[in-house]
Amino acid sequence: SGQVITFPRDVIRQAVMKSNPRLIEAMYLAVITTTSEALNGTYAVLGRRRSDIFSESIREGTGVFIIHAYLPVATSFGFADELRKLTSGASSAQLVFSHWKELDIDPYQKLGEDGEELTDNVARDLMDMVRKRKGLKVDEKVVKVATKQRTLSRKT
Repeated sequence: SGQVITFPRDVIRQAVMKSNPRLIEAMYLAVITTTSEALNGTYAVLGRRRSDIFSESIREGTGVFIIHAYLPVATSFGFADELRKLTSGASSAQLVFSHWKELDIDPYQKLGEDGEELTDNVARDLMDMVRKRKGLKVDEKVVKVATKQRTLSRKT
C-alpha cells in the first residue's frame, strides 16, 4: 500500500511546483498617532518591519500626526514596545486585521536574474520561520562566512 500512496503524492507535488506557488501573508491596518518630534522614530520602526504607509495626516491645531499603514502580522510581534522605545512613549499604535496579501516572489527561488544567490527572499524567510517553529527540516548553511570561522583546539 506504500507504493500506491507515493505515486499520487509525487504527482500532486509536481503539479503544485509547476503552478508557480506563492505565499500569502496576513496584514494589519496600523493606525499610529504620534507627535512631530517622534515622527523619525516612527518611520524607522515602520521601515524596519516591511510596512506599507498609505496615508499621513495632521490634526489641525494639535500637531499630532496620524499615520495609516499596512503591517505584516509576522513582523508585528514586539511592534508596540519598539515603537514606544524609539519614540520615548510619544507614539501609540492600534493594529486591526485588514486583509491577506500575496507575496510576489517564489519561495523556492534561490538565484536572482543575474545568477547570484538571493539574500532577501522574504517568502523563503517566512517559510523557513514556519518550518523551524514546527520542527521541520530547513535548508540553511551551517557556515555562512568561511573567513570568520575559527578552529577550536581540543582540550585533553
